[in-house]
Amino acid sequence: MAEENPTDEDHGYRLFPQRDRRNPKKASFMSTLYLLKFSCKNRLKIAMQQNPQVKILLDAMSKAGCTAYLDRHFACEECDTNVAGGFDSATSEVVLCQNTIANQHQMNRVVTHELIHAFDHCRAQVDFLSNMRHLACTEVGF
Repeated sequence: MAEENPTDEDHGYRLFPQRDRRNPKKASFMSTLYLLKFSCKNRLKIAMQQNPQVKILLDAMSKAGCTAYLDRHFACEECDTNVAGGFDSATSEVVLCQNTIANQHQMNRVVTHELIHAFDHCRAQVDFLSNMRHLACTEVGF
């Protein structure tokens, strides 16, 4: 099977079909029933209220002038099965893959990881899309 060759304009959106404006796809039947979305949003709330790393990052972002709001800066969406989340710097949103995050532990890790990207974006105006050094730096240590 031939592997898909991403273009320079792809920026990884092929992994997040609901965000890929070039090829919009409808949500799956399960997502339409809101079962996966409900679980995702519930796990996200628990992570934001109880996970120490998530709470530290949210506090640091707030102190840096980039308060993250649940309904504005986090999105539970259907994704490619190879990813669990992402940070969309164009919209300043943490994308959580409702179809691949299977439990609270995984949600905590994904939210923590993506908030590191959000913090870097806020604090240092990191350019994830065209500066490979910026991208590599934000991935180090996790």
